[in-house]
Amino acid sequence: MQGFSILCCLFESTFSIICTCFRTYLPSEISRVMPLWKAELAKVSEKAGQSLADPENYKNLFPNFKQSLKAQKVLAKERSEVLEAGLYKTTPVRLMFYSQ
Repeated sequence: MQGFSILCCLFESTFSIICTCFRTYLPSEISRVMPLWKAELAKVSEKAGQSLADPENYKNLFPNFKQSLKAQKVLAKERSEVLEAGLYKTTPVRLMFYSQ
């Protein structure tokens, strides 16, 4: 399913929105779409395209990137459990790893 969503996003023309979604929901995949965004932005402004930073290459600019990767793993496990719609209101999100 994850691969399918990546392919669907790649056919969109708004790479800034795509990369924001990837940064939020699939941070481990941001490096796959970042070169495409850079290339697309370089068509408009070469300098702007060069200014985009990939979290994998510039860790100092993304201090919480490791926590984002941890959150993705935790939430992937939770999302694999199918719950009845009525249970979502009472099911807490388990994000206690931030305190570790």
